[in-house]
Amino acid sequence: MPLDVDTAYMAGRVESYQAALLKSVEDAARTDLLAQYESLNTEVTDELARLFGKHATDGKLTLTEMHRYGKLRKLNAWIADLARDLGGTEEAFLRTQLGALYEANAVGLSNALGIAFSGVDEARMTASVLYPWSGADFSERVWANADKLTATLRQTLTRGFAQGDSFARMNAAVMKATDASVFNARRLIRTEAMFQMNASSMDQYRKYGAERVQCLETWDERTCNQCAPLDGKEYAIDDAPTLPRHAC
Repeated sequence: MPLDVDTAYMAGRVESYQAALLKSVEDAARTDLLAQYESLNTEVTDELARLFGKHATDGKLTLTEMHRYGKLRKLNAWIADLARDLGGTEEAFLRTQLGALYEANAVGLSNALGIAFSGVDEARMTASVLYPWSGADFSERVWANADKLTATLRQTLTRGFAQGDSFARMNAAVMKATDASVFNARRLIRTEAMFQMNASSMDQYRKYGAERVQCLETWDERTCNQCAPLDGKEYAIDDAPTLPRHAC
C-alpha cells in the first residue's frame, strides 16, 4: 500500500532532521575524535623537537645520526603506535555513532510521516553499519587511513632527515601530513553517516509499505553531477539507484 504524503512538505522535514543529525555527528567528532589528531600532531612535534635539541648539529638532524642506536627505528615504531591508538578510537567512535544515527534517522522519518515509531530491526541495523558500500566497511576504511598516516609520517620524517631539513621545515611537513589525515577522517565520517541515514530511510519506507520513492536533491554548491540529474525522478522502491556517498 503506497504512503500518501505531501512530497514538498516531506522533503523539507527530512532535510531538516537529517541536517541536524549530521551536525550532531560532526560536532561529536570534533569533540571526541578530531581533537586527538591535534594531540598526535603535538606529540610528534614535541618528540621531533626533543630529538633536534639533543642530537642535531648546526640545526640539522641527519639520517646517519637517526640510524645510530636505532633512533629512527624507535621513532617509526612509536609513530605506528600513535596511529594505531588513533585508529582504535576512531573505529569505536564510528561503531557507536553509526548505529545510533541509523536509529535516530528512523525516529525522525517516523515523526515526519506522522507514524508512531515502533523500533528498528537490530539485525538489519547491524548489517547496515557493517555493509561495505564503498568496497570496504567503515572499519577497513579507518585502518586504511591509519596505515596511510603512519606511512606518510615515516616518509616525511625520513626524507627530512636525509635532506638535512630544519626543525621548522620538518614540523610544517608533519602538520601537513596530519591535516591530510584529518580531512580523510572527516570525509569518512560524513560519507558513512550519509549512507546510514539513507539506508535507514529506505528500510523504514519498506517497513511502512512504500512502493515508490522519489529522489529529491538539496540544491547548493555541493550538488554533484551524478546526483543532479536524478532530482525529481521516481523509482520502484527496489529499483532506486544507489547514490554517491560524498558531501553532496
